[in-house]
Amino acid sequence: MKMHYSLDETNHICSLSIEGESPEMDLPDDFDFTQQSLYAINDGALTIDTARQEEFIQQQSAYAVTNQINALIAKLHKYDYIGTKIATGCATKDEYAEQIAQMEVWRQGIRDLGG
Repeated sequence: MKMHYSLDETNHICSLSIEGESPEMDLPDDFDFTQQSLYAINDGALTIDTARQEEFIQQQSAYAVTNQINALIAKLHKYDYIGTKIATGCATKDEYAEQIAQMEVWRQGIRDLGG
């Protein structure tokens, strides 16, 4: 597929378009449009910047961990009412022993993930 492209100051692709006045190139069939900023033009050849690719992978991994932590925190928030009920004398720890144990599992998950 022929595409027009523009490059940033490090020769990495910063935009692609079907039409335009910018230079044009054939993209390979396996070109990943979602990661176009990982590609660079070096000596007229399209290459993947492996250092940028590794950085991208690390960022995605960090986002995944953050999302897991946030999901566990959201689960904990759904049980906030239990502490209030116990603190105000409307319930006992024994009544909510299962939920309290589950909350500790979630807290440990957060700690294990570095949260």
